[in-house]
Amino acid sequence: EKQLTEAKQALVTAQTELATAQKADATRLSTIAQAEQTVSAATQDVASKTALVTEATDKATETASVLQVAQDAFKVTENDLNALNTITLSSDYIMALKEYGKTYSQPAKEKLDALITDLRKQNSFKANLNDSEELLDTNNLSEEARTELSLFASDLINQIRHLVGTKTTVVTKGALQLADATTDGYVADNWSWNDVGHDVKAVKQAAEKLGLKTGGQYYENMFTVSRPQPKMTISQAKAMIYQGLLNFMVGGYEYLHALSIAGLSNDVVYSGVDLSSRQDASSVHFLTVADSHIQSS
Repeated sequence: EKQLTEAKQALVTAQTELATAQKADATRLSTIAQAEQTVSAATQDVASKTALVTEATDKATETASVLQVAQDAFKVTENDLNALNTITLSSDYIMALKEYGKTYSQPAKEKLDALITDLRKQNSFKANLNDSEELLDTNNLSEEARTELSLFASDLINQIRHLVGTKTTVVTKGALQLADATTDGYVADNWSWNDVGHDVKAVKQAAEKLGLKTGGQYYENMFTVSRPQPKMTISQAKAMIYQGLLNFMVGGYEYLHALSIAGLSNDVVYSGVDLSSRQDASSVHFLTVADSHIQSS
């Protein structure tokens, strides 16, 4: 009986301890479940916020890319604007040039001579930072380069012609071919600094090749410097074109080229430009053609 009583007491004690243990275990499981729920919520929150960060980062990258494109486009436009080249001539100069074109008189020339010093100071070349710095073969410029240079020259010539009130020029494929063929002739003849004036043979052969009249040298105005330039950049070529036109208009040596460029001594409208380099000289060749010069092309 004593042993039974002790056994019963032990059973009660064990049952009490089991209940306590079960309660503790239930509390632990609840804590674990709550912790797991908290971790799950935190994980979802982290994932959500990570997605937001990723989205924001992608948006920021996209915005930065759009901004860079806009900044690049602005810089290109700004460079173009800062490199707008102009040739400024006064009304007094234009009146004197027109008078000289009618009379070729010494008084008219003296009027021009008195005006050109100030005009030279008002005009200067502006380089375009957008232009490639690649060195080009002066005697083998691509059609693309010759077109760009011809359009640059035509724009400057037309500024002058607008001021004077004469027909403006237009760059055409035929005029580009005439300029290219003419410079090829100069290079083949190695036309020297000491060879006076134009290589008339080269100009006439180029004109004949393109079906133009060949009775005279109707087509070329040329600006030459006494050094070869077998390589040059687009910007250097533009600077030489600008220098050539400025020299024609306000150089002061003579004004026959000025009359031609201004359209006062001719009716030429089709325009093309090319450059050449020989052993002791390099030139810009301004080729212009009138409708009256065209025979078969």
